[in-house]
Amino acid sequence: MGRKAYGSPEDSRVAEIFSYISLPAFVRQRVNGVNYSASHTVIVLCTTYNPRRKNMKKRFVVMLSAVTLMAVPALGLAAASAPVLSVLNGKTSDGNANAHGAPVLAANGLNIYNLYRTPNDLNLKLVWSKDGGATWGGGHNIISLPADGSTLGNASIAISGDADNSAQKIIHVAFQVQGPEPDYINSIYYAWADAADLNTWSAPIRLNGSVLSLQDPNIAVTAKGKIFIKSQLANDMEMYLTTSEYHDSGMFTEPVVIPVSAAFRNPGDDSEIFVDKSNNLHLSYPYCSNEDCSMGGIKYSRLPAGSTTWTTPTTVLAPMANGHNHTGLVAYDANTIYIASVHNDSLTFFGSTNGGSTWTKKTIFSKSSTIASGSYVDITVNSNKAITIGSPVRTLAADGSTLKEDAKIYRSTDGGSSWSNATTIPDAHFISMAVDGNGKVAVITKGHSDGEPANYFSKEK
Repeated sequence: MGRKAYGSPEDSRVAEIFSYISLPAFVRQRVNGVNYSASHTVIVLCTTYNPRRKNMKKRFVVMLSAVTLMAVPALGLAAASAPVLSVLNGKTSDGNANAHGAPVLAANGLNIYNLYRTPNDLNLKLVWSKDGGATWGGGHNIISLPADGSTLGNASIAISGDADNSAQKIIHVAFQVQGPEPDYINSIYYAWADAADLNTWSAPIRLNGSVLSLQDPNIAVTAKGKIFIKSQLANDMEMYLTTSEYHDSGMFTEPVVIPVSAAFRNPGDDSEIFVDKSNNLHLSYPYCSNEDCSMGGIKYSRLPAGSTTWTTPTTVLAPMANGHNHTGLVAYDANTIYIASVHNDSLTFFGSTNGGSTWTKKTIFSKSSTIASGSYVDITVNSNKAITIGSPVRTLAADGSTLKEDAKIYRSTDGGSSWSNATTIPDAHFISMAVDGNGKVAVITKGHSDGEPANYFSKEK
């Protein structure tokens, strides 16, 4: 980047190009509208122009600013490059993969698993790719409901190792079944399979315990296979957690209320849990500050590893008008936590580097007369701390109606300070993402094939 500086008319024109070496933003000081840096080395390339000699002289000047403040222009880090997709909208199955606040895509190495419901909502199935999404097989049946009026609801998937066999990988699923008329009782279930035999699934275990009706399960697991499943009441006023130490124990704890404090709560299906590498369980959830939920914000809490006591919730986003929030959550480690939010028809990133005590905010895009966010959002981070956010974005007509809805993928490589331009996946009304063994992002979206819902896979190159 460059900036021209001009002196008096008698002076030679000087074009100065400044580049920083190790100059983080938090050491810059702003004085009278100019950014200054103290105690940092700045290398300046000056090019002077002499009109009489009609040639250019170039010289490097190294300036060390220790006590004296040196005036330098503020240069932002270059935004990350937009993800390039090697696979775009490859159809994996007919049906519904969508689930608010719950992953339906999981990856282990180049093995990628997609959980979905058949169009009639009577069968829960899994398709699997062993080559990073280039080809797909399966349609492995997990459960088929009887024709008694019951239907499948949201479902969630996770992958872990086995505490007793380090070579074994376990596929975990949690899913909702809505009972028939007249009561429509909602139940949540758990089932598992060895990744080496996806045709054989355990008998589903009902997890409601003494709670009459639970819905919208969200599953997270530790590397060695401890299971956490979050669900909620139908009235959206309480979230519950049930756990199990082993997939094949057949035993889960009685669902207990997650004691997060809010006078009113947004639908818990827009909340999300995530287990970090140290086995801390993180929770982000939308909440309301008034009864009709016209004022909404976001809170965060954590269940430390080995503890039964949740931390006091911190405010990620204070309540705002039309602030119903959909959130996505990921933790790089115990202290580095990222949240993506769709609220007020805009897409926003929040980051914390101190375990959720404080949060920084970055708006990725705001609603305009031509675009607005959709109802889903997901976020991932790889081992290099490359953050990826995906969300459907609606293109609006002049009257505000939706002309089309496409998924947009954004990337940050500087902790969320700057974001790439969007990579577009057309005709997408839902999104779920996972990171494969090479650190590349895999994406499932829901579109339509001949008017029927269908699931499509895209993959970063």
